[in-house]
Amino acid sequence: MSRKPFKQLTLAEKVALIKESDGRTQGKLAEKYSVSRTTVRNVLKRKADLNQAYEDNEPANKKRSNSCRFEAVNEFVWEWFCRMRAANVPISGPMTKEKALEYAASQGIDEFKGSTGCV
Repeated sequence: MSRKPFKQLTLAEKVALIKESDGRTQGKLAEKYSVSRTTVRNVLKRKADLNQAYEDNEPANKKRSNSCRFEAVNEFVWEWFCRMRAANVPISGPMTKEKALEYAASQGIDEFKGSTGCV
């Protein structure tokens, strides 16, 4: 038996799979959506979160959920960035990282390390 090629379902496909899960076996759902039974099982396990994301009008073609561990730092840096750009202040990546580190330290968030990607 050969392995199926990797396929990632969109949020809309996951919600449709959840709606069709009543009365259908995981094997039939896996076959219909061309994914493994493990993928079907994982989607059904996260049913509440996926339905909530769909109701919150997250993009239906979204395949992954992005979560940020340090939401307060992220919001602060975004607001700071917007203020600086409105004042036409040039901003670099290291400058943004330094601001994030300063804010995290002032809030007592010791585990924050900062990166060039998501804060």
